[in-house]
Amino acid sequence: MTTHQLGFIQPTTGRVPAWLGVLCILCTLPVTGCGSGRPDTVPVTGTVKHNGNLVAGADVMFIAEGTRSATGKTDAEGRFELMTFVPGDGAAEGEHTVVISKKEEIVDPAAPDSPYKQMRDLLPPRYGNPAQSDLTAKVEAGGENDFPFELTD
Repeated sequence: MTTHQLGFIQPTTGRVPAWLGVLCILCTLPVTGCGSGRPDTVPVTGTVKHNGNLVAGADVMFIAEGTRSATGKTDAEGRFELMTFVPGDGAAEGEHTVVISKKEEIVDPAAPDSPYKQMRDLLPPRYGNPAQSDLTAKVEAGGENDFPFELTD
């Protein structure tokens, strides 16, 4: 069967019918999308202290139900800036559970050449577990959205 017999190309003009062009456009819309489809985000910053000391290198995550989580890492002064999609865009508006963790790799003396990494918590593990962390933050458009977190043992 040729394309002429299938009706994809009109035998008299040699052109593709208009309905086929429209079909191609409609099929690509779900792939390309109309707009970003991303929720609005608000810039979020903050600090992390543990027993009164600033914490460098801690991972910070804001988790809200129904939207993508925002993440950041503290710098040498214990400050963080969150990102959801691109650096500095912040977090979605609303209530968030906050988890903060800092780990270091340790070597197992019984198997020093093992390819499997073992990690040790440098902060109380409850802060790194969403089910146990009592840290929360409410991100608001037009708000300051600078959150200080004081972790204790």
